[in-house]
Order: sequence, then C-alpha cells, then structure tokens
Amino acid sequence: MVSVPESLGFTILRDPFLEFHFVAWVGGWADVSYFKGAHIISAAPTFSSVEEAAAVTQREIDLFAE
Repeated sequence: MVSVPESLGFTILRDPFLEFHFVAWVGGWADVSYFKGAHIISAAPTFSSVEEAAAVTQREIDLFAE
C-alpha cells in the first residue's frame, strides 16, 4: 500500500495517433512523451514549486495540441 505517492500521471487520447503521457514526480521533474502522427516526442522538464509544475504541465499540453 502506498501511503505517500511520489508521482501523478495522466494520459490524453485525441485519436489513435495523438496520444500524450505525463508523469510528474515529487523530486521536481516530469516524464513527458507524446505521439503526433509518426513522431514520438519525449521531454523531461524540471520544476521547483507547485506553480512551476502547473506551468510545465500546461506548456507540454499546449505543445501537444499544436
């Protein structure tokens, strides 16, 4: 049983070829990967506060949505 989670993740599916995966870790980084057509994009942005984590999350979703 996990009493204190160390990560939070989610997936966004727009269609079979547009898939976004995001996992934020308490250590101050995120694992991001998404598929746009035939391209796989990966990133590991960092953050040092909840506000920065929210901004990183929004930025990566915006890049995926372009």
